[in-house]
Amino acid sequence: MKTKAVFVIVFFVLLFFVYKMNINNPNLDLEYKTFDCDNFDFIFQFPDFKNWELKGIEKKENRCTMYFNWPDDILYEYPPRISIEEIESKNESKNEKSNLLKNPQGIFYGYVQDPGLYVSGHKFEEEDWDWLVFYGKDFSVRISKNSFGKLPFDADLFYKKIIETFDFK
Repeated sequence: MKTKAVFVIVFFVLLFFVYKMNINNPNLDLEYKTFDCDNFDFIFQFPDFKNWELKGIEKKENRCTMYFNWPDDILYEYPPRISIEEIESKNESKNEKSNLLKNPQGIFYGYVQDPGLYVSGHKFEEEDWDWLVFYGKDFSVRISKNSFGKLPFDADLFYKKIIETFDFK
């Protein structure tokens, strides 16, 4: 009888921990939203993570900045945000495009390191990147890597969804 009682207690303790993990997991029960900033000629979707929902979009000239909510127990000097910019693009040669990837819509994209953002002598790791860039005919779109630091949600899923759905209008 004691063994059965211990088993039941252990079962409910484990069930409680699974419940607590799931209730605070921002990667569960995702909604997807469409990014469409005024007068920009592109759109994409992104996951809206629990407790990190889109708070608003600010537009200035050729840049839109997405601001996000965040849990009260995390302190930031600046609000978490991602910048999206339209930039003039030179025509990419076939050689330059051969190093790029294509999304399902056939749009070339790549990950770009920006040495101008760092102090002189900064050592980049191969997988480091600062901008996710989509190359259009007349302009390119660059999306900044998050300004959140180490993310509590799945950043790979966030950028993967952008890549899969990015399209020029």
